[in-house]
Amino acid sequence: MGCGIMIVVNLLILLIFLFFLVLFLKKKPWIDRRSQDGILKDRYIEASGLPSDIALEALQRRVEALEDKYPMRKDIWYIEKALFEIERDRGR
Repeated sequence: MGCGIMIVVNLLILLIFLFFLVLFLKKKPWIDRRSQDGILKDRYIEASGLPSDIALEALQRRVEALEDKYPMRKDIWYIEKALFEIERDRGR
């Protein structure tokens, strides 16, 4: 009887651990997306050759224009598209 209780307790501990692991992994893509957002903005600043404040203003205007042209996309898509366009136009 004592062995059966130990198995149940161990299974409960395992289930609790897995529950918290799943919660942690669900939050991680949000963190990655934010860091990816910053990396793409830095690449845009570098590709533009402009001072960072001016480049970020230009990026914001470009993102707004892309949102009008391509509605209902994810925010990161617009930054990727703007970066692709500036790298393409500058021959990088």
